[in-house]
Amino acid sequence: MSSLLPAALRIIGLLLVAYLSVGVIVFLVQRSLLYHPTHRVVETVMERWLVEGEYWGYQRSVENPAGVWLVTHGNGGQAAHRDYLLEQVEPATTVYVLEYPGYGERLGRPTAESINEATNRAWRRIKAMHPDVPVGVIGESIGSGPASLLVREETPPDKVVLLVPFDQLYRVAADQFWWLPVKQLMRDQWDNIAALRGYEGPVEVYAAANDEIIPNARARALADAHPTATYFEMPGTHNAWLWEERFTLEGERGGLPKALPAP
Repeated sequence: MSSLLPAALRIIGLLLVAYLSVGVIVFLVQRSLLYHPTHRVVETVMERWLVEGEYWGYQRSVENPAGVWLVTHGNGGQAAHRDYLLEQVEPATTVYVLEYPGYGERLGRPTAESINEATNRAWRRIKAMHPDVPVGVIGESIGSGPASLLVREETPPDKVVLLVPFDQLYRVAADQFWWLPVKQLMRDQWDNIAALRGYEGPVEVYAAANDEIIPNARARALADAHPTATYFEMPGTHNAWLWEERFTLEGERGGLPKALPAP
């Protein structure tokens, strides 16, 4: 019996070392697991969005717009992939699709801090350019994080639309890495419940019924936590969902079904 104890302790020690090693590896590579930028030349109907010669993303501009949208996209691809969102907004609106640092042509590294900073700068720029029309934000997937934080701005969005979002990002990661202390290990976190707290404007939360990346329970939890949020469930998956109407800044929604392809 006594000879079995050292062997058992060695096995436990080896398992603990293996567990800690995996935890360290996940900690070190987590941003490569979270962000999936591309840097290809992509055909798009939008124009490059340049601010004083610096590339900020893509835009669809209309003369004398009835409203303006800022789009913060998901963690994969790049801004030029988001043509499909143009079909979901009113033709009379101007749309800016923000490029994150380290995505597409934009220099830098994607982190929660750099993405939030880029989003806040873009918002202030857009508000200065369009002071007299409604301006809303569309946050897609991981982009729901920086989009939700915009309600803390001095002049917050007139409407917040969140597509296949989460309530708290660490909970999404915990679904995948349930055996690790994810909340303590994650370097980049967004808490959309906390961010939206106190915002009195309209919030629309759109979940995909068969979302295989961010379970729609996360979107439902976000909507349930916010008193002004309206929850919609769309057919489809995380990167291929179907919506029957357009997102509007005000008034009634309307439009034809549009299938949204993966980037």
